[in-house]
Amino acid sequence: MNALVDTGFSGFVSLPVIAASELRLQPHATTRYEMANGALCEPVPLARAFACVAGDSFAPGVVTISDNATVLMGVEFLRVCGKGLLMFSGQVILVDEKGLADFAAKQP
Repeated sequence: MNALVDTGFSGFVSLPVIAASELRLQPHATTRYEMANGALCEPVPLARAFACVAGDSFAPGVVTISDNATVLMGVEFLRVCGKGLLMFSGQVILVDEKGLADFAAKQP
């Protein structure tokens, strides 16, 4: 499943209703998020689940089930998975923070 990184989303992962249904996620609570304009969204269902970046170990988290059509990775997902973003003028790269720290430590 492909996903977009949303640096404005403080949560773990946001899944479309259809994807959550296919994965048989069971909502256990609801929450409301504060939007960029300060307004609160309508209550959205939450479910416990595991997610990962391809090739990595699965990490536990709370998934938001939304009406959006796109899977979103939030800041909490990046933190739990030890990922960071390198931003350049022409691209953004998802990196493993430990690997990047090890590389930086070896530089003169």
